[in-house]
Amino acid sequence: MQLTPHPLRVGILGCGRSAEELHLPAIEQAGSVCCVALCDSDPFRLEALAGRTPAPRRYTEVYRFLADPDIDAVAICTPPAHHAALAVAALRAGKHLLVEKPLALTLTEAAAIADAAHQADRIAGVGFHLRCHPLVVKAKAEAAAGTLGRITAVRILWTSRAAGSRSWLCRRSLGGGALFDLGSHAVDLARFLLDDDIDEASARTLHGLTDDEWTTLSARLSRGAFLEATLSLNAADRFEVELTGTDGYLRFSPYIGGSLAVHPGPAFGGIVNTARQIIGDAGAWVQRIDAARGPHPLASAYRCQWEIFAAAVAGQGAPAAALADGIASLAAIEKAVRDLPVPPDSGRQLSAEPREGEPAMSVILATRTGYSSIRATVQALRRQTALSRLELVLVVPSRLCGTVDQEDLAAFPHSQVVEVDEVRSIAQANALGVRRAKAPVVALAEDHCFPDPQWAAALLSAHREPYAAVGPAIRNWNPQTITSWCDFIIGYGPWMAPAPSFGHPFLPGHNSSYKRDVLVALGSRLEEMMEAETVLHQELAASGHALVLAPAAQAAHMNYSLMTSFLPVQLLCGRVFAGVRAARWPVGRKLFYCAASPLIPLVRLWRAIGQLRAPGRPVKLLWKLLPLLLLGLTLDGIGQMLGYLFGIGGAAEKLATYEYDRVEHITPEERRLAGKLAEP
Repeated sequence: MQLTPHPLRVGILGCGRSAEELHLPAIEQAGSVCCVALCDSDPFRLEALAGRTPAPRRYTEVYRFLADPDIDAVAICTPPAHHAALAVAALRAGKHLLVEKPLALTLTEAAAIADAAHQADRIAGVGFHLRCHPLVVKAKAEAAAGTLGRITAVRILWTSRAAGSRSWLCRRSLGGGALFDLGSHAVDLARFLLDDDIDEASARTLHGLTDDEWTTLSARLSRGAFLEATLSLNAADRFEVELTGTDGYLRFSPYIGGSLAVHPGPAFGGIVNTARQIIGDAGAWVQRIDAARGPHPLASAYRCQWEIFAAAVAGQGAPAAALADGIASLAAIEKAVRDLPVPPDSGRQLSAEPREGEPAMSVILATRTGYSSIRATVQALRRQTALSRLELVLVVPSRLCGTVDQEDLAAFPHSQVVEVDEVRSIAQANALGVRRAKAPVVALAEDHCFPDPQWAAALLSAHREPYAAVGPAIRNWNPQTITSWCDFIIGYGPWMAPAPSFGHPFLPGHNSSYKRDVLVALGSRLEEMMEAETVLHQELAASGHALVLAPAAQAAHMNYSLMTSFLPVQLLCGRVFAGVRAARWPVGRKLFYCAASPLIPLVRLWRAIGQLRAPGRPVKLLWKLLPLLLLGLTLDGIGQMLGYLFGIGGAAEKLATYEYDRVEHITPEERRLAGKLAEP
């Protein structure tokens, strides 16, 4: 392994509370570590940290962040549902890794991280900072010295009101709830204090405002000691740890930061001073902990965690908690969860398992002008390797139902035709299809986007994990013209194939897949949210849902190649996006964004350039594309200005006239090629 010179240059991925209040202050205090970059899907979070750290670079796109050669190690501080995909991507990018707990949502995900770390030959650790807390270290030394005799029980009482500040903490399926969030710490604390492993684990939970709002976790360790932990994310802050042995007990509170109270039995009173001498000489890294001071009660622990990690990267020892420790903690939590019922409106909402005899995924496809306009997409769906698991849901105007090819329909094990008076907009048709679909996963399709044969199988594979939405990588179907390339980059640049697999703040509009219940839960807002899916994705992410790109699920997208179509579409798309985004904003905020709209073309152009420069992308086209790309983005900015000022208006209906029957908006030569796609 190549050693990294000090200070260790760290990039923080995920800039929420954990990064802002805990990791950044600790890194600033640690002399062997410095923060050189931040990454978050929310630019406002990055802006909020502008005065907190001298980090010169800030990213909103993960692939650009991971490509930064100045980053030696990545700290993943995102919600747990994103941990696995981001950790694997970071390791494959050659970065050392520190992942916040819990390591992942499942042991399968955790194993993937461990495999990636082994293949990359990089140091990887888990953020069990309590191992570095001065009182925890002293308690471990007391137990090892025999002051308490044989340890028989570890009791932990840990409550806080943390869930109110982070919505993902409310959902067990996203790694939240007291069992996953606090229980993973409790398990690791017991393993660390007693230097022992968990053999058995069980739990009882009460659901309230959150999943597993109150949890009692019981476990048995290999040498016979018991762990009893009472945990809550909706109660006053309290953290107490007690070790009980055959000859005494000790208590301490990591929150308060006070002294360790040791109560030895009478026979051991004479060796207390000896034990305390052992504690006083516990080692140089314990002294570093005691010397560290900060505004947060746990600041010293986080600082020491980073110093130990930096030393490990430099070839001096191991991280405070290795991946094996994260896997062991997760294994115990999985044992405890195994016999628990699914929380109401939580894990069930993110399940991708179909009922017996039902399809696994419903593909929604709409037409305004008759079956011939969607035949090419249907043929692509017929070639899916997962055809036996699909339902085809066609949304068709009543007067055109007779045009549907029944032979094509019969090729699908499940299918239905949803009649509607008129297809007014994309959102109207897709929302109707979602409500009528039978499968737990729904995928949106278009008459001008043609999935590869592995598309459905790859989406379904990703949906086995608790992702709310999974998107495909997109290719340019008609790359012959500058116009089509500009339209493709503006619409699908962030997901342009080849694309790595990692969590995304938003996914390809009109072509992504969702857990159906997540969409149905939007109720009357479903159609409004599907007008501009970027806004929907941002809302899902803000609510703690995980979104991911599945690069093995690829589709070829037909883009506007006629200038007379390309230009008005950019204006309309900008207005629809801003109109949906600002629908519930106060007037002052709308005016602010309207005033900032002239900056939108420049910001998006800069991002598009970065997307084109990624490995495998057509960077040679950049200079040819720039003039038209800037024009299209300028029209999008004007459209957003109109949307912030006046709302959507009739833009969604006008946009539908361009979105459907895409062959009317491409060159004659491309139309001839498109005709061949419709052939069986």
